Amino acid sequence: LPLEASNLGLSTVEVASSGSAVTEYQARLTARLLDELYWECHKHHIPLVVLNIPNASTKNGTLQSNFPFAYMRYRHQIIYVDATPFIRPYYDAHIQVQWESWHGHWRPWVHHIMGRVLADTILSRFPDLLSAPPTPKVTSEASNKAAGAG
Repeated sequence: LPLEASNLGLSTVEVASSGSAVTEYQARLTARLLDELYWECHKHHIPLVVLNIPNASTKNGTLQSNFPFAYMRYRHQIIYVDATPFIRPYYDAHIQVQWESWHGHWRPWVHHIMGRVLADTILSRFPDLLSAPPTPKVTSEASNKAAGAG
């Protein structure tokens, strides 16, 4: 049987008055998955960067986030990028940022903008990512094998 919020005694909550009904179960499940993803990345010394894509409300014509911060254990350890401030100027100017027939997926130019935002965020946090990788030290044994002498 699928787990439904009503089976768990959880209510449906309105997220940030967006008109997008998200159940408490969905918010907790999303938070748990993000916490697990963070922990797996952390074990391997990999920073987790999360892009939050806001929902476009058809009720009040605004962009709203439904990111489950309230339920996340590791919310302060992730690198969180909210797309809302980068998209809002276009959305407020009634420029189509989403494909209406594709369940609200972004148009290509919005992907380009957010790709730049993500790249800038990552490079500002980890400026050495673009530096040249260290040159591996070659032992004489390894160089002999590479030359066919071994």
